[in-house]
Amino acid sequence: AVRDARARGLTVLQAVNGAPDYAEEPGRPASVVNAFSWKPIPSDVADFMQAVAARYSGNFAPAGEPPLPAAQAIEVWNEVNSSDWITPQFEGRTAVGPERYRSMLNLSYNSIKAVNPGMLVVAGATEPYGDPPGGPYPPGSQRVQPVQFWEQLLCVRSAKGKKKKGKKRKSRFVRTSCPAKPQFDVLSHHPIDNTGGGPLRSGPRKGDVSTPDLGKVVRVLRGAERLGNVSPGGRHPVWATEFWWDSKPPNPVGAPLAKQARWIEQTFYLFWKAGASVAINF
Repeated sequence: AVRDARARGLTVLQAVNGAPDYAEEPGRPASVVNAFSWKPIPSDVADFMQAVAARYSGNFAPAGEPPLPAAQAIEVWNEVNSSDWITPQFEGRTAVGPERYRSMLNLSYNSIKAVNPGMLVVAGATEPYGDPPGGPYPPGSQRVQPVQFWEQLLCVRSAKGKKKKGKKRKSRFVRTSCPAKPQFDVLSHHPIDNTGGGPLRSGPRKGDVSTPDLGKVVRVLRGAERLGNVSPGGRHPVWATEFWWDSKPPNPVGAPLAKQARWIEQTFYLFWKAGASVAINF
């Protein structure tokens, strides 16, 4: 697949979405939806990420074959604020998913860069919706609202600024305690609307980030950057690594093809306006 993509001039973003069996902590409950999601061990995940990065660094040749081409980026996990991919997200009412993911991300970043310094490390791919603390929605799953997830991961929280006469009070970000700065090159999110309501339909909760809401995540990132909470420093690109609109046909509840085309155009505009530089139509 990588050979075919590179032969056609395509940029390759690889995504590692789940932990090998050896990279999970013991004691996985039978109720866990996806076996590969249970308490991934950050150091083992980092070893696996390093192996993938080395294989697609441009310097690896399978036996009897020419070298494999390099991939340009690697996404460390999928929809990290959902227990479909990292379990658990909550312990009681406390969100614990962001802390585990930060450890996975930081160790993976160093492992990947050790074998391919030029490969972009993409963090997050948070899903658009979340639930009250502890969940569950849908039954058996837990989801941290993406704004909360990014605030915890980036060790910031929103605070109200000083009110100036005749002007609205602006929010700002302040540091929270943090064991280590998160390390990544690109932030990714999935600003999907799966209600069929169109590109202007916001998520049902304040901390959700659906199609028109991507700016909420961008603001958290820029606030963390200003506070020096992200490594490496500077401004990090934002990618919408998955969005989609079902079409009719074939989905009987999808949008007619002409409307789907308009929605895709409008979605690209909304993402650009929010500050994204890449959007992938899934």
